[in-house]
Amino acid sequence: MRDYLAVGRALSAKVQAGLLGLCEQPVDAADWEALAYFHRMLDKHLDLVERRLLKEETIAAQEKVFSLFEPHTEWIQKGSSVRTSNWAPLADRHRSAPVDPGL
Repeated sequence: MRDYLAVGRALSAKVQAGLLGLCEQPVDAADWEALAYFHRMLDKHLDLVERRLLKEETIAAQEKVFSLFEPHTEWIQKGSSVRTSNWAPLADRHRSAPVDPGL
């Protein structure tokens, strides 16, 4: 995981240098902003990976990224947050199952 983050940070530094280099060239503002957006998302992804996997933090839903291309996307939880079932756990079903004496 640390190697992944190191590669990601190196990529982020290259993108940052590239963005700065583009400032000196005639580039459409919309194109520059699109590149800057994906650079910010790369940095956010690296931050979330480090916090969640290395620091074992819980990431709030509003901080999570569900789509790079549609940033307004949200996670919708339907139903109860506590899962209930009419089925007993597997171990309980085996203990309560009738025993066939013919076996």
